[in-house]
Amino acid sequence: MHKITFYNLPNRLLYFILFFNLYFSFAQDKSIEITQQFSVKTYAKSEIAKIDYKNTSPFVMLSGYTTNLNFNNTVYYRIQVNKTWSDWIAFKKPHSGDDYDRLVLGEVFIEKAFDNIQFKTDRPTDSQFTFRLFLPDFTKNIKLGKTEKTSMKQAAVGGCAQPAYQGRSDWCPSGNCPKSSSPSAINPTHIVVHHSAGQTNSSDYAAVVRGYWDYHVNTRGWNDIGYNWLVDPNGVIYEGRGDRVRGAHSPCMNAISTGICYIGDYEENEPATAGLNAIKDFIAWDATDKNIDVTSNSYVGVLNGNIENISGHKDGFDQYPDKGCTSTLCPGANLHNKLQSIRNDVANYSCYISSANAPDTPLSFSVIRKSTTGVEIKIKSVATATKYGVYKSIDNTTYQKIEESSSTTITINNLVQGQVTYFKVEAINNDGVSDKSTPLAVIPSQYSSDILIVDGVERRLFDAITQYDYPLSQMGRTFSSATNDAVQDGTVNLNDFKFIIWMLLDESTADDTFSKEPPLKTVALVFRLDPKGHTIHFES
Repeated sequence: MHKITFYNLPNRLLYFILFFNLYFSFAQDKSIEITQQFSVKTYAKSEIAKIDYKNTSPFVMLSGYTTNLNFNNTVYYRIQVNKTWSDWIAFKKPHSGDDYDRLVLGEVFIEKAFDNIQFKTDRPTDSQFTFRLFLPDFTKNIKLGKTEKTSMKQAAVGGCAQPAYQGRSDWCPSGNCPKSSSPSAINPTHIVVHHSAGQTNSSDYAAVVRGYWDYHVNTRGWNDIGYNWLVDPNGVIYEGRGDRVRGAHSPCMNAISTGICYIGDYEENEPATAGLNAIKDFIAWDATDKNIDVTSNSYVGVLNGNIENISGHKDGFDQYPDKGCTSTLCPGANLHNKLQSIRNDVANYSCYISSANAPDTPLSFSVIRKSTTGVEIKIKSVATATKYGVYKSIDNTTYQKIEESSSTTITINNLVQGQVTYFKVEAINNDGVSDKSTPLAVIPSQYSSDILIVDGVERRLFDAITQYDYPLSQMGRTFSSATNDAVQDGTVNLNDFKFIIWMLLDESTADDTFSKEPPLKTVALVFRLDPKGHTIHFES
């Protein structure tokens, strides 16, 4: 990366020319950063930076930011071609996502050769800006339709296969666009459709995707490209953050949605049919895989209301303007107007399985230690379910399906003695698969399990079990666990245990669960480590 730093001082010339010879064929993507300190007293215009760009890339992506969060001016740029300056062009505001430690300018694609570039604000300001020019290499040897995988739901009950897509190594062959080192796993209930608001026509969409990665990571300061997936007008799908990973595409929906971006500006342009068909194919797979009913709406906790399961970026703010969603035109009027036909068309796919008749998520189940390396899972039968799936994890983040059975009592063996192991269950029938349950945990051990953890945290999406398993494992104690429903309906018997840790947090006991049990046997307990991490404190 080349870096230029300019400082405006009263005794220095207004224009300081610094030459960069970029007139060569790049072996890989390049970038230039120009640091500009504007002066509140005298200068609202930068020096001239000589770039001498000769179309050695498919385009130049221009962006910028300041860490002055109080900046409220308009920023402009202009380019010089053959000694003639263009008009001053204002940077637009970013159209998606939130920025917390900086104020960011919207990205600009420059597709013609130019000699120099200059920046200004509409009035003097004491702000330092970093302007970034990203110059991608021409993408070579693009392999269309490389990857295809089968969803877990398709393997279980049928459904739509995942369409072919370009993996990160395809659209970023240099390897300079790494994934986030600390992704957050999510279970999406919605799919949010975006447009990129630019590059409706391009000869190199893989380079465009790299440009968005660079803009999101190096200008906006995010840890990866904001979208989970992208689609170009030719119908090629690109992997962004990928499947079941929290994105940065829509502040009020990131935690519960897949974000897919149709590259282009569809406020003014009509979306190409090939791209629309690719979006439909993708939604058909994603909805089947995640049990999303494409023709319905469902509740979103942050919004405290329902929103279409297949929605546009703008819908969150338009329907719930006081809930922190982005005020935006995205995905553009011409794409947003097609969302209903997209929902209807996907619902008519022969491979699509609606979740309308899928079984409910199992609420009543228990995971009981049975041996040194074995546990027993009991599930109260779910109406219309014909079988049940069991998922295992050792970190409560990455779950692997290990069992599928028509029985409501399932024994799992060959676990690691003394290791906290997490389980989720799902219900299955010929119409679909339920969402996965809340997680429970157990420690297989040679000792009898005399401690039962009851998860009574039902009104919030909160994996409460993780607050309690670590202290017990550090004490060398084994434990079993059950949901609140499993106690109420008798799936688990409290008399089989000496100690009950009933996790309620701020939940109520309006259902009189406690009063139905022996008062000296069942008490709600909260425990925690002391500040040094040694002693367990119990509180009734």
